[in-house]
Amino acid sequence: PEDFQDKPATGKTCRLISALLTNAGVKIRNESLAYLTRNGQTDCLVDLAESAWSFALDPQDTGLQGQVEQGKDGGLKWLTGLIADGCEVKLGVHFEQFLRQQYDGYVWYRLELELLEALQNCETLYLSFGAIDDFDWCYFNGELVGQTTDKESTNYWLAPRLYAFPGSLARPGRNLVVVRVRDLRGEGGIYQ
Repeated sequence: PEDFQDKPATGKTCRLISALLTNAGVKIRNESLAYLTRNGQTDCLVDLAESAWSFALDPQDTGLQGQVEQGKDGGLKWLTGLIADGCEVKLGVHFEQFLRQQYDGYVWYRLELELLEALQNCETLYLSFGAIDDFDWCYFNGELVGQTTDKESTNYWLAPRLYAFPGSLARPGRNLVVVRVRDLRGEGGIYQ
């Protein structure tokens, strides 16, 4: 991703390569990755898809007022892990699957993680997710590091997300990844 820099063709090229590989039958183990790039000569990858994410509905859209992106609960009811009858909060599925109810509106995903010491000095960090249905705002340690909120983008609900941000946002110990999602209709969430 760093080779593309900020060129407009970046997203189209990633989607084209993804489509070609998928049509050729290549299986991707998990599209919902958060990864960090070069530290010296090594590429570092941290898969956060299987981590213990928390999830909250925000039907009144009060999460920003409640500073959810800063790690506060925002007065929302947070769900983590196994929530009922084998349903588990996780990435890679529409949230209606683990909620067992239809919902359109705002939701939040949140993850606290300990960043490996070797990764704390990376110049650039990346958050990468598969598709998010429909719009998203991604935060790292309370700072907005990327968003997809433009209905004019073709197939925005299918587009993989890749957000680069300064490594200086990382800190020793606890770090926080928060994703705010707005689902307009049908199924929603970080589903790939």
